[in-house]
Amino acid sequence: MAKQTPLQQLTGALDSAAGRTQDLVDDAKSRARGLRRDARTRATTLREDARGLGKETRRRTSAAREALAGKRTHPWRWILAAATAGIGAGAAAVAYLQRLFTSREQARLADVEATVAEHAAAAERASARRMNGYPASGPVATGTASVPTPARTAPPESPITPPMPSDPIPRD
Repeated sequence: MAKQTPLQQLTGALDSAAGRTQDLVDDAKSRARGLRRDARTRATTLREDARGLGKETRRRTSAAREALAGKRTHPWRWILAAATAGIGAGAAAVAYLQRLFTSREQARLADVEATVAEHAAAAERASARRMNGYPASGPVATGTASVPTPARTAPPESPITPPMPSDPIPRD
């Protein structure tokens, strides 16, 4: 490495100082921008708060004037009106839901009744094809001997129709 001359050393020191000075200036500018932004935000907030205070002051002033003039404000009227509207809307919703559930239940009952009627018709057809518990197209009686058949209490189950449950209404 070659030895630097005093002039080169001075030039290097000045360049270094100039670079450091530029960094300090940039930092100061960015801090100033941040402070300016914060000041604007705070000023805007204070202005909005002052407007709100002005509105509150005007509201209280007019309320005091009305009180001195003998006028009464009726905030309960608004509350009563809102409560009445809520009760009316609730009653309408209940009536609608009752009609909806009733119509769905009636539709289910109609489906169950149709299914029961189909099963009854199938059982009737099946019992009409039987004679004394035997198929009607079974062996032909010769007439030589007569065998009494016991009385039936219920028709036999049809292989076509499944057995009915004890509660025909489906429960969800």
